Amino acid sequence: RVVAGAIAALNRRTHWKGKWMEAEEFVFQGINDADPKNREVSMLLLNFMTDEVALMMMEKAGYPQRLLGVYERGLKDSEKAVSLMTLRAFSSLVSKCGTDEEMAPFEPLLPIMLNALTLACKQGHDDIVIEVINIFDELSPQSTYVFAKHTESILSAALEICSYPEVSPDVLSNAMGLLASLVRHKTKDLLKSPRIAEIMQLAFRTVATQAQLDPTEVENQSGYDLLHSMAKWMPKNIFFQPAAGIIMQMIQSPEPHVRAAGVLSLGAIAEGCAENMRPHVETMLQQVVRVMRDNNDTVRRCGLIALGRFADELGEMFLAKHMKPLIGDLFPILKTENEEIASAAAGVFQRMCSQSDKEMLVPLMEVILVHLLDALKFW
Repeated sequence: RVVAGAIAALNRRTHWKGKWMEAEEFVFQGINDADPKNREVSMLLLNFMTDEVALMMMEKAGYPQRLLGVYERGLKDSEKAVSLMTLRAFSSLVSKCGTDEEMAPFEPLLPIMLNALTLACKQGHDDIVIEVINIFDELSPQSTYVFAKHTESILSAALEICSYPEVSPDVLSNAMGLLASLVRHKTKDLLKSPRIAEIMQLAFRTVATQAQLDPTEVENQSGYDLLHSMAKWMPKNIFFQPAAGIIMQMIQSPEPHVRAAGVLSLGAIAEGCAENMRPHVETMLQQVVRVMRDNNDTVRRCGLIALGRFADELGEMFLAKHMKPLIGDLFPILKTENEEIASAAAGVFQRMCSQSDKEMLVPLMEVILVHLLDALKFW
């Protein structure tokens, strides 16, 4: 690795002078060597060279076509180490040259990578799966025409990965991240797919699963991110009503982790669907307040997290109408014996006050201070 890195660095110094070293030919010959270790080393060198001189490599006449042959050979190699190193070399190229014009010569690689992805999933080769997903994730915002032709196939592959019962947390997180990237950058393409509802169901199902592990960390997990992305980037007439219906069902669940996931999901869609939520805010707020009184402490805490999101995203119009009654709901929680819940309630107070204007706060200031001081004495 050290020698390959040194050669690549030297190549950067000599490229601009037109002094081609033998490194390029070593790559082109090495990928066809009988010894898999030599094939792997040739891809390692290509990876380092790409990091150093990608743009100059692409400008050389005929070079992209020669590279395409190298990548095809490496991706189809029977040795996992060679395929993995080829993916890393191509990933380096994508990170440097990911536009449509630059990627057009390499479009034939996308179906090959999809096949490699499917095979790696079946064989349990998580490192290859993650590498392919990361390449697609990198291409998604940069490439339009080249990537769009394969969006449906990439979407199907990501959904299939997420459906595997034995999928590892790292692979699931990366696959969900790719779906979120597709939602953000390929919305129009996704709207042509019949699998929109499947993506939504996956997001809610994953939020519920991750809430079972630790509800208070759901906001930092892949299911929440996908749901948040869908709420923000998808047309609201397609997303909001189905999502709101699922959330209301989750909040009514007999399972505490599902109730927690439901109310957190309500917070997740608040930013993207704020305007759509306003006509329904009374009903939704009733559910949040009910969750804040849940007999399960973790569910109560999640309700407070969601209420904080409401204050942040729905803003002054929401607070002008609902701040006074909400203060009455929050006061008793400040003196609960569960310190985490009391702290979450205090955090909601802080967020509500920061989102309120002076005219709204002044009439309530005295009663707020009295109860906050009373809570301080309790603690």
